[in-house]
Amino acid sequence: MIAFHWKDNWIIMDLYHGMTDGVGAYEVLRTLLYYYCSERYHVTLDDEKIRLVGDEILEEKWLNPVVGRDDLPTPAQAPMSEAFDLIGAAGLEDDQKHGL
Repeated sequence: MIAFHWKDNWIIMDLYHGMTDGVGAYEVLRTLLYYYCSERYHVTLDDEKIRLVGDEILEEKWLNPVVGRDDLPTPAQAPMSEAFDLIGAAGLEDDQKHGL
């Protein structure tokens, strides 16, 4: 879900967008660079706005706001084009009509 690669002076980060957005990716990259520069160049950097190992993560950051909701909008399904009607094209019966 997340991969890193380096080439010359480039760092490439590939991640699944369902895992985080651009802001979250930026936070991961900042943390990576903080640890890299600290170890590689033996410097002490300001870590005030960097997320580090051992930092507390608030519970609301872990919770999925959609889980447990029953008031989400359900869009009406548009009529299906005949080109995508695999049930009809194959001569099958729609099992949804029988409540299965």
